Amino acid sequence: TDTAPPAGLAPMLSLALGLLPLAPLQDDAPAAVGPPPMIEEARVFDAPVEEVYDAWTTAEGFAAVFPQSRLHRAELRPGGAYEIHWVPDAPEGERGSEGCEVLAVVPDRILSFTWNAPPAFESLRDERTQVVLVFEPLGESRTKLTLRHLDFGEGEEWAAVHEYFAGAWPRVLDGMVEAIGPPSAPMGWVLLLQPTREGFFDAPTPEEGAAIQQHFLRLLRMTREGDVLFAGPCTDEAGPGIVIFEAPDEAAARKVMEEDPAVAAGVFSAKLHPISFSLLRERDRR
Repeated sequence: TDTAPPAGLAPMLSLALGLLPLAPLQDDAPAAVGPPPMIEEARVFDAPVEEVYDAWTTAEGFAAVFPQSRLHRAELRPGGAYEIHWVPDAPEGERGSEGCEVLAVVPDRILSFTWNAPPAFESLRDERTQVVLVFEPLGESRTKLTLRHLDFGEGEEWAAVHEYFAGAWPRVLDGMVEAIGPPSAPMGWVLLLQPTREGFFDAPTPEEGAAIQQHFLRLLRMTREGDVLFAGPCTDEAGPGIVIFEAPDEAAARKVMEEDPAVAAGVFSAKLHPISFSLLRERDRR
């Protein structure tokens, strides 16, 4: 199956995936009246990425999530038909996304397709916008789905179409969450780290220093992604380094520990313990 995007689609995918740089702001430029902005909605599901992807690409998966509607056609190739009948019993032409087609497919990762205005906007019904679905696995049994709807036209009627979908897409994704299940609360874990060599703090070797640098950069990335709540060493050089983080289960938590660059290099020994977040300042202070 040809999964390459057609010519001209790559810039759209780059924009939808947040990869294109924004143009610099001009302080003295007049405010421009242009098309409505891109709509973006995201939800997390307690389900493997294949299940969430199937909900948008197979009749069975779609029916399990949207039992009152129907995935009428899903030809998963560029140019293939992609039609959802939200109201299967409506008159022909008013059932949903009739006449829309697939723009690009990366199995279990990206599905992009054209989209049309609701039947109520008759003059724009034959025009096409674009929808990009990005499926991001968060471990083996959790998935983040991001929906981006873009390429709206200009004018009052297009603004009304944008307003319609800005309200409709959250309801669609919330319906998916209700059908598939919301993400369960992650478990808390504490990782205790100790140098394996006496004198480490006084004179780390270049190899140890490189491992510590990679250890720090990994924890920084995990902190920015929201998985690590706290990380730092005890400053008396007697207590351990402490990392408090969230993971869905013990296997995932052990993977965090074992793949730490300083642990894998033998610079630190590590002990892992589950913890309960009985009190959190940002959650419980008044």
